[in-house]
Amino acid sequence: MLMEFDSIRSAQDLGGAWEMREDPTGSSVWFTDAQPEVGWRKVSLPADIAHCIPERPHAAGVYWFRRRIRIPGTYCGRRVFLRFDAVNYDCSVFIGESHICKNEEGFLPFEAEITDFVRPGCEETLSLRVDTRRTPGQLPTSFFWKNCGGIIRDITLYATGDAFLSDAYVTGDHLGNTSLRAERCGDCEGLTLEVKITDSDGHVLSCDAADCDGNSYSAQHTLANISPWSPDTPTLYRAEFTLLRDGTPLDRVSRTFGFRTVEAKDGKILLNGKEIFLKGFNRHEDHPTSGGAANVRVVTEDFKKIKESGANFIRMCHYPRDVRELQTADRLGLCLLVEIPLCGYPATRIGMTEPDAKCPNEAVYFHARTCLERMIRRDRSHPSVIIWSVSNENEEPEECVIRNQDALIRIAKSMDPTRLATHVSNHSRHKERKSFFREDDVICFNTYRTIFGRIYNKNADFDPAEAGEAIAETVRGLRADFPDKPVIVTEYGYRTCDSFDGPEDEKIQAAAVAAEYAGARKTANGASVWLYADHLWPKDNGIADDVSEYGLLRRDRSEKEAFRVYAELMKKE
Repeated sequence: MLMEFDSIRSAQDLGGAWEMREDPTGSSVWFTDAQPEVGWRKVSLPADIAHCIPERPHAAGVYWFRRRIRIPGTYCGRRVFLRFDAVNYDCSVFIGESHICKNEEGFLPFEAEITDFVRPGCEETLSLRVDTRRTPGQLPTSFFWKNCGGIIRDITLYATGDAFLSDAYVTGDHLGNTSLRAERCGDCEGLTLEVKITDSDGHVLSCDAADCDGNSYSAQHTLANISPWSPDTPTLYRAEFTLLRDGTPLDRVSRTFGFRTVEAKDGKILLNGKEIFLKGFNRHEDHPTSGGAANVRVVTEDFKKIKESGANFIRMCHYPRDVRELQTADRLGLCLLVEIPLCGYPATRIGMTEPDAKCPNEAVYFHARTCLERMIRRDRSHPSVIIWSVSNENEEPEECVIRNQDALIRIAKSMDPTRLATHVSNHSRHKERKSFFREDDVICFNTYRTIFGRIYNKNADFDPAEAGEAIAETVRGLRADFPDKPVIVTEYGYRTCDSFDGPEDEKIQAAAVAAEYAGARKTANGASVWLYADHLWPKDNGIADDVSEYGLLRRDRSEKEAFRVYAELMKKE
């Protein structure tokens, strides 16, 4: 269902006070005897495990969470559901001792009907078994950030009638052409679906009703005098879907959307028919107060600062985000690349392949496809989302990797032809690169030329201007190979707090970011610096530091010199 709730659904937030305990036995089912009353600690959800167990910030394993929930008496005769916006990674849900459902995909919502397991007007025990580790084949295939296991996003209890809307989405182009679709569940006899589109002031632009003669509804409309969505004018509209029986509303959901068109044409990215250069940041979901869990206050402050810096683009690396981040980008006018956590694949470096296999087992592709499809279904109404990314820094010289990436890109295009689809590469200079970007609408690549020149090669005299020209050279080569495809430099940057640079590290970072951005600006169609703010590394990544120092801001959001320099460059255009 995964959409904005209406009062008809009587939704309740189940965040807040819970109890939690570690299960060193790794029990796979709920056993009362295995869950003694000792060892439980009070936690406030959503939260990642590091904030639930602050004395063991790198803890990983199996954890049980529980709380008592009261099922409202008004739910009598209605269907009752639980929704979890994200639990990382393996999660089993129990009401009392009854197993309700299991989910294996982190970072994305899942739902379960619990009608037959609860009694309206009574209290029940809701329990979750959460394994923060991954089994072979699960995503992420590698961690380039600190693992944030746990119940990291909202939990909701809600009720519907016997018939309800299971999905709805709407897209519109900058000419006012609108596509709407809804899916229904339950008995459709005698039902009518009403669809109403309103502007930001609540004025009704269109209102249609259709008898329900099946489980799906689709329609196309052309609306006049609309205001297209863009970074300069992020105008939003609302589509409201109401399911009625004999004129009485049974269910209602809504989608906020914008009218905009994104295209890749003649080597350019076009937004509403006009060329746009995408400039901005990568950003991890990380903050000292909340780690990797959802934090609306931090998101709002970060996105406002990004917008005020002159940016129009954020790469949401390397996993799907809380839906409220997308809603914030919709409102502010920030274009987004969103990505699934198929990262560093094949994951031979962390031992997640079958013995003697050249590539991970088929489970990787299954989980990647599942994650991609669920992300697109959830996010396809958001005008801020302009690019789907199916992977980050995979081992493309291996043919099976390219085969799987190409298949995922084709799925993205098939599910949503209104956006661009791509993968993010770190093999842009490889001799076989022509085979790496066959299906991509836009070429995205990562590069760290100043890092290699100064730190890895131990050359203190390396001039960042050389790095800028090296990036420009790479872009020109890609354009020669793919003249019709735009190019985005999705990662570039330089880290501070390196002993090689000493007290001049912030000045060197600022110079590197400026030079590399200049190389991308004069040749590419977009550039997103790595990284908006410092974030936590995984404990076992082979890097001595706990914190990535590539951010233009520190973890606490205090500014480094490079942020001011980068903002000045973006604002000049």
